[in-house]
Amino acid sequence: MTSTPPCFSSPEQTTRIEELFCHNSPLYDIDMSAPRKESPDLLHVRTDTLLHPFHSLPAEILGEIFQHCLPSWDDSPSMAEIEDSLNSLLPPWTLSQVCRRWRAQVLDSPNLWSCLVVTLHAGRAIAAQQCAEKVSLWMERRRQLPLSIDLISDTSDLHSHPALPVLQESMKYWERLLVDMPSSALRCFSGHDLPLLREVFIAQYVASGNDTNAAILSSAPHLHKVVLSIPNSPLFQLSSLPLDQMTVAHFHGPFDENRALQLSQMAMLMFLAMTIDETLGDLVNDLYLPNLYELAIHEGETAKPGALQEVFEHLDAPHLVSLETSTSQRITRIYPYSIRSGISEIRSV
Repeated sequence: MTSTPPCFSSPEQTTRIEELFCHNSPLYDIDMSAPRKESPDLLHVRTDTLLHPFHSLPAEILGEIFQHCLPSWDDSPSMAEIEDSLNSLLPPWTLSQVCRRWRAQVLDSPNLWSCLVVTLHAGRAIAAQQCAEKVSLWMERRRQLPLSIDLISDTSDLHSHPALPVLQESMKYWERLLVDMPSSALRCFSGHDLPLLREVFIAQYVASGNDTNAAILSSAPHLHKVVLSIPNSPLFQLSSLPLDQMTVAHFHGPFDENRALQLSQMAMLMFLAMTIDETLGDLVNDLYLPNLYELAIHEGETAKPGALQEVFEHLDAPHLVSLETSTSQRITRIYPYSIRSGISEIRSV
């Protein structure tokens, strides 16, 4: 069946096509004064391309557009906002199923595979095996790029999960880690170095007995940021973290003497954000943070009256210049401290 050249009977259509040819002349050098000299099939293909400029985008621009199709990790990634990366109905999987050019672009863009959210269940063996195969494929397409990874599990035993060996092998590439699993499951990742890990987010941590340490984080020489969001849970012990490396820390949960002591060991800490649910016992020692220059402190919904003020009575931060708290009433309560420490900026949110 032979194609016929498109007929542009409308003056408006003809003018529009001439504009498109003009803008795309470097790519499509067609003599509009003698269009009948062109092959009918070739003219049809070129005209179709011009009517769909997206097809002529450079690979670099197309890759940038694909990047914006993926969920992004902000400074405090939310579990509710990040979906399982292994869902084949989500990008980047779907992007590779549109056409051959898109598929080639997706497979040749390892940055599209540099963030992984994986849910590990101890359910059916078939589902677990499919999970392992997809994780392995994801790691292959990521190539050697650093990896931001979100580990989610509701089971305490992952030793038999088929995806575990692949995840353990990838630990040398982990750059950002978000954890939402029982401590006994997290122990499956012990014994492996984390040479690239810079940031860790503990979204939920279900303690097993008295073991609330994250021993796997002790082998992270470049870790400098920790975010703990574990309200109404046992205190997450930081003893296995390289505390002297921390420059940024976020805490949400109860506050006690042990937490104050751990913070005091963060001599390099420059930014601290705390939401205090309650103070457990009396604080005895001062919280000395010599390099802290920015503090955001708030009382949680279950905080007892005076909890925030008690923390400020023991806070010693000689270089603190910026303070953020919840309401003007709370600013009034800590105003004497701001005068004593020389804070130049107080924000109410």
